[in-house]
Amino acid sequence: MVVFGASGKCLATSVDDNVIVVVVGDSVVGKVITVEEKTPLITELYCKQISPSTCVVVYGDVSKKLTVAKVSIGEENSNVTVVGTKAMDKKVTNVSLLDDNNTLLVADKSGDVYRFSLDEFTSDEKALPICGHISILTTMLQVGSVLLTADRDGKVRVSQYPKTYCVESYCLGHEEFISSVDVTPDGTHIVSGSGDGTLRVWELQSGEERSRLDIPTVEPSQGVAAIDDGAKEEKKKTKEERSQFTLLNTPRLVKVVGSTIVFALQRSNSVYTVKFDSDWHIVADSLESIDVEGTLCGTRFASETSTLWMCMQRGAGYVLVPVSVSEEGECVVEKEKEYNLNGSSLNSEEVDLGDLFHTNQDNTDEYFSRKHQRQEGKRSASNKQDNSKKMKSKPK
Repeated sequence: MVVFGASGKCLATSVDDNVIVVVVGDSVVGKVITVEEKTPLITELYCKQISPSTCVVVYGDVSKKLTVAKVSIGEENSNVTVVGTKAMDKKVTNVSLLDDNNTLLVADKSGDVYRFSLDEFTSDEKALPICGHISILTTMLQVGSVLLTADRDGKVRVSQYPKTYCVESYCLGHEEFISSVDVTPDGTHIVSGSGDGTLRVWELQSGEERSRLDIPTVEPSQGVAAIDDGAKEEKKKTKEERSQFTLLNTPRLVKVVGSTIVFALQRSNSVYTVKFDSDWHIVADSLESIDVEGTLCGTRFASETSTLWMCMQRGAGYVLVPVSVSEEGECVVEKEKEYNLNGSSLNSEEVDLGDLFHTNQDNTDEYFSRKHQRQEGKRSASNKQDNSKKMKSKPK
């Protein structure tokens, strides 16, 4: 999968071992700024434009190193300042720079979330997690006084922020990992997408499920016309077969714009929209799609410009395609603003969604076999102990 970030007029990605920022503003379209050369494989990459001339880029790599850099994006001169680096205990899976442009939240593969200050990022002091899950944390979102964290086990945790030890609710019901979450404009409901092929709407305070949409299954790189209504009954039980099937209706990104949910499916070539009614219930009959050339391998939403950026594979190359999203949720592909990522390879190792599916095999026989072996081992050890005691108790 492709790891990249999008914010304002800045896109960040990793091409041919180099972390780069591509400026896509109207006046300097296509300007490329190299942040770091010859990096290890990137596991997470995030960028945020914090001023008209400055972009913050944060990325973690397979060596478990976290790097923060500030990039000047002037039309004439540009430069890169490395704020600092940190050695993390686990690989970084999610990053978010909060509205104060100084507080950085970082999630790792063990399910913990850490909080750093950019002003003190060069410090060697080791941070303690502010909250955590018992499985891989797949996505997180901080909105106002709420922090949403979601994991491989299909659980969304709603915590107060910054007092993350105060849990508002848990949203429970997904059968597979959570791939993306967002909050409705009024802050009362959560929308989540999952590897189980559903979109679900939850009441934020109570965690109760209010609505759901079973996403139609599509063939790779095909639109709604390729829906197979009966395919859901043929899910395989092995992890490999099941993940190959279910990835086809796994939302890669879910974004709420007004009264519309905008989402893209893994390995498809379409952007989908579906409407809410006045009570935040999904209206299934309103599902629509628009096609984008290529096969989706990564996506990000730039809220500042209301643009959905899609990284599409076309043949042996990759193209970043902007899709503008109106306040009413209408999507338009802006072909004239596409950007070709020139390079022989994209240097990233994002968590593979296929690896997040749970094994669904009957291991009862294996369990009882191991249990029998443990019991036999305990009996054997107990008999040896008894024999030893008898030998010691015999008169000499």
